Amino acid sequence: MIKKTEGERSLVVQAIGNDYKGKISLLFYIAGVGLSFINPWFGVALYFSVACVWFIPDKRIEKAMREDGLPDEDLS
Repeated sequence: MIKKTEGERSLVVQAIGNDYKGKISLLFYIAGVGLSFINPWFGVALYFSVACVWFIPDKRIEKAMREDGLPDEDLS
């Protein structure tokens, strides 16, 4: 969605890159739904791992803004 509205050369699009966290999350959610039919705890474990992955901050956007010349105090 961001690529469509901002374009390929957008700072955010360049910072996110391949969006590995988003792709892994989608894969884990799909696997979690399927595995929940076998054992609900498998699904819970995968959903919990997705939550843990997203709890860890992604510094790519902040790094790209710094490289673009945005001062540190503006990132708060």
